[in-house]
Amino acid sequence: MADLDNTKLPDFLAFNKKYYAPNNAVLVVAGDIDPVKTKKLVEAYFGPIPKGPAIERVNIKEDPITQQIVDTAYDANIQVPAIVAAYRTIGMKERDAIVLDMASQILSGGASSRMYKKW
Repeated sequence: MADLDNTKLPDFLAFNKKYYAPNNAVLVVAGDIDPVKTKKLVEAYFGPIPKGPAIERVNIKEDPITQQIVDTAYDANIQVPAIVAAYRTIGMKERDAIVLDMASQILSGGASSRMYKKW
């Protein structure tokens, strides 16, 4: 919060101009639409907006975890203890990510999952 509190209006405007531009946006249109008419409307409303400056994409590559990490956290607002286990897996762009997601859904994806237990 200290960073936001110390930020001035020109900083916010520069951020907005850089990141809120058509070349860094996705437009989703859903519903029972006429594709030809919708394309015309999109072009009419969004076509005149100029492309913003090129966005530098940051590709973060983390080093592999080579040992187990165990940590304990306490929060005065949480009254029920919990155990959280997490594993770093392959990236979502990898083919095997689909297999891992399917296994996750089967094992823990809702009331019909294999690991679901009602207390």
